[in-house]
Amino acid sequence: MRIREGSKRILVAAGAAFLICWLAFSLTCFPTPSVKADGSINLSLQTATDSPNPGDIVTVTVIADNLPHITRFGQLSFTYDASLTEFVSCQPSPELVNYIYTTDSSESGVVKVSAADEMSESLITDAGGFGEGTELSEDPSFYSDSPVILFSISFRVKADAEGVMGFGISETGTFTDSILNNVEAYVSGNLFVTIAKAISSDSSLAGLSITGVALTPVFSSEITEYTATVNRNVTEVDVNTTASNMMASVAIAGASNLQVGENIITIDVTAQDGVNTTQYKIYLNRQEDTLPEGAGVVDAYGKTFSFISLPPDPNLPDGFVQTTRIINGYTVPVYANEGVSSVILYLYDGENSPGFYFYNPSSNTVMPYVPGEAVIRTSRVLTVSSVPSNVSIPEGLTASSRIIGDSEISGYTDSEGTFVCYLRDEDGSRGFYAYDEDSGDFTDYHPVDRTPERIYRIMFIVFLSTTVLEAGIIVVILYLIRKIIIIRTKPRPKRV
Repeated sequence: MRIREGSKRILVAAGAAFLICWLAFSLTCFPTPSVKADGSINLSLQTATDSPNPGDIVTVTVIADNLPHITRFGQLSFTYDASLTEFVSCQPSPELVNYIYTTDSSESGVVKVSAADEMSESLITDAGGFGEGTELSEDPSFYSDSPVILFSISFRVKADAEGVMGFGISETGTFTDSILNNVEAYVSGNLFVTIAKAISSDSSLAGLSITGVALTPVFSSEITEYTATVNRNVTEVDVNTTASNMMASVAIAGASNLQVGENIITIDVTAQDGVNTTQYKIYLNRQEDTLPEGAGVVDAYGKTFSFISLPPDPNLPDGFVQTTRIINGYTVPVYANEGVSSVILYLYDGENSPGFYFYNPSSNTVMPYVPGEAVIRTSRVLTVSSVPSNVSIPEGLTASSRIIGDSEISGYTDSEGTFVCYLRDEDGSRGFYAYDEDSGDFTDYHPVDRTPERIYRIMFIVFLSTTVLEAGIIVVILYLIRKIIIIRTKPRPKRV
């Protein structure tokens, strides 16, 4: 009986020990997945690259299982093994188009990402909220109850890397919704990718662009042909490429000595294995016109002018040479003079014949250029204008003209020989200007009031006349006194 009781105790103890061991083994080998609480966000990591080769680019996508009107998140700390990979770039979500992203990769092995939907936040704040009693009937921020891409991060596998690369999220940061509540976020786990040791056969590009030029369609490594357009002034372009595998070689041809019309730029990519190759082509059109399509100017008064092709042999003021400027986002041909802020453009206003205009980028004013009527001052342009009927011509001015530079300017001459003309500046202000022969510059003309001078002249004449008269009277008086004295001191002798 004792043996049986002892056997039972042994069996029970053995069973308990087995159960404990099995539970420990289960927990060790099959970790319990994280459980998302209600009203929270679960983050996961995904990649389309299973076994990259050294030199390949690996892109890891961060996905949220839902996004309940989140208007900002971060800083989210994304970690990677800096000994095996190096950070390349962070791509915003194609779904969260209103979000503005901020990336900080200054710390090795960590990329910190933040994003904010400032547009929705501003709309909600300005409207005093949303719902009944507000200007917004519903929440304008992004909402999804299905998985959403938050962002993607690309890394380059180092040339000597081998083993397993780990990616993870060490800190989720703060997820804030449109009513300023913080929503909890969880991470389902890390991502591990094993590096292959094979020689890469990848001959694709991970990036292709031309500096300052848009490609059509938008670049994708699977698309091998693109189109682009540049204006006539462009004779060469900078082509930027990023091979999907750093061991691949890239050869670019046709990016310089561009001809008017169609040019073909080829980008030949040869994989590390030396066998697989891919050719990308860009059909680049160098326009016959020097002007980009749609280029124009809207002046300070709302009037629209269109750029048109420059005429041959233009008659322009001395000192103006052809160059280019960026106006309203377009690179356009202009005539510029060093030291003068205004430039000369060839424009069409839709009504009058095309012509040259002075354009001041500071005041955004447009003023017609008329040969022989333009006066160029340092940082300023003046144009001869007729005197309006309601403006009085200062006294003492007589009609005349003066040759200034290569132009004969109509105006007036005052009594002192100073040349005066009526001019208009770029802002539309008009007035009389005096020409300084010594400096060759124009200054505001202020008519001299000669009234005090005339009064002083009359007073001087009166004073001089009075003085002369008084002197004559004194002379006469002195003569008479002298005569009287002589008579008294020397009486006439009496006749006997």
